Amino acid sequence: MMHSYYFSMLLDGSAYTWDATWPVDLNHYFVAHPGYMKLPSNQGQQYLTNLRDQALDRQFSNKTTEVMRLSPDVDYLQQFRSEADASAKITILQTTRWHVDTWTTLSSSPSMNQLRGKYRLNELAQSEWFWIMHRLLLNPNDWLSSKLLPFERLMGGSVKYGESVSAMEAGNQVHVDVARDWFRLGLRLVDSTALDDKQLDCLWHQVRHLCDVSDKKEYHVYLASTSASLLQRFKKRLPKKTQPSSPSFTLHTLPDTFPFVSWDTSSSTAVGKPLFGVSEDQLKATYARPLMDWLILSRMDYLVGMDQDPDIMTAAWAAQVQTDLLAQHSCQFLPMTTW
Repeated sequence: MMHSYYFSMLLDGSAYTWDATWPVDLNHYFVAHPGYMKLPSNQGQQYLTNLRDQALDRQFSNKTTEVMRLSPDVDYLQQFRSEADASAKITILQTTRWHVDTWTTLSSSPSMNQLRGKYRLNELAQSEWFWIMHRLLLNPNDWLSSKLLPFERLMGGSVKYGESVSAMEAGNQVHVDVARDWFRLGLRLVDSTALDDKQLDCLWHQVRHLCDVSDKKEYHVYLASTSASLLQRFKKRLPKKTQPSSPSFTLHTLPDTFPFVSWDTSSSTAVGKPLFGVSEDQLKATYARPLMDWLILSRMDYLVGMDQDPDIMTAAWAAQVQTDLLAQHSCQFLPMTTW
């Protein structure tokens, strides 16, 4: 998403949209701020449909370029201009998969160097590119914001960011009491890594250590997990109650009303019945947990997770905070370095 967004935004006169509709449409959860940052998905699909219909009727000279992999050696902007000079009304670059190496295309392509310099993107790390993109495109809409309201204070005082990226805007600031008194730590557990009891102990000890060395009055830990069983296994390690003389410790998790569902699961399998009998709100709620987990993690002061987990990595990029990763098959924590 980040790669395709920047690729289109760097090309003057271009527009961007995504076709993120499987297993459920991402537009059910997010809005762009400002709204002109992204075309509605249905509008992009309408352009494709119209172009194909018109091409069949030979009414217009249009071109849809479909690629699986972008090359840093190709000047796509020059291609677009050449096609426009050849009376092409609209040119669409459509891809079904943006590889990780698209970052190389964006950051090293000689043909895009001037555009990168125009926006001073050459001065930013990859994580900072992601931070800007997520602030512009991944703002929770009204429905998702309403589900996040119980965690509003944990998220700093607002579930939505302001419409600009300015640190001075009210929605972008952490509430003064939270900033002064709370240590907010996010932990994500991943079932696919086959965490054993020893590693769960290591994770709990790391959380406790980070709280102990904090100088805040209150410890607030947000726990995200890919399965209910893993979440319960970790909870068994928590103290029964906080000692009266110690700072308060509060564990936050999403309620069980939000199912533990992977985005790799088809919607019909996730809801357990044919989709024609499922309301839009039910479908949205079915897939909301991983998105809500990610959004809350992206507001924490410190993150702990598993090595090679892309969700904790992108949450760290969005939060721009220190992140400790537990190495596989060990009890060693290493600071995240993929900035």
